[in-house]
Amino acid sequence: IVSSILKWGLVSGKWLSFLGYTRDETWHVQPLVVTDSKDVIKTCGSKYTFTSIIGGLKRLYESGFSSKPFAIVGLPCHIAALRKLRELKSKYVKGLGLCIGLFCSKAFSYEGLIENKLINEMKIPIASVRKMDIRKGLFTLEMDSGNIYQIPVKELQNYNHSGCSSCCDFSAELADISVGGLG
Repeated sequence: IVSSILKWGLVSGKWLSFLGYTRDETWHVQPLVVTDSKDVIKTCGSKYTFTSIIGGLKRLYESGFSSKPFAIVGLPCHIAALRKLRELKSKYVKGLGLCIGLFCSKAFSYEGLIENKLINEMKIPIASVRKMDIRKGLFTLEMDSGNIYQIPVKELQNYNHSGCSSCCDFSAELADISVGGLG
């Protein structure tokens, strides 16, 4: 759904770019400014580790797109920050159009989840992880080999991003549209 909306907006000219998030082979999450509908695929899929929206907005601004119509995809905390920046009339959100919020019950720190739990403790070759997902209380890793690892989400509580403990916005209520699922 999100990819279709974003592609439509870019192709139709409703917005000239969108700010999304991508990951590298080690599952580090980074903001990505997308201007071509063919590149929407680079932002697909859940990442589960937190990244700040400020770096993405800076990248958008430096690329010259923040004052032109743009869309954004983000977690509830990202959307709340955008709305506050809009109230403050920040140059970083001058062209802000559609805000797509993603359902979120928590995000993990990269150091905790990826480095400590998966790489150091479980000895999982992180570059071989194809997909991460949370379903029915289990954090699931699908490997390129086809192997599947499952960890009870309760075992990952120590790796929650610190801001998640005080968040009560699962559905990105300040977004124009919210998308996602739980379990």
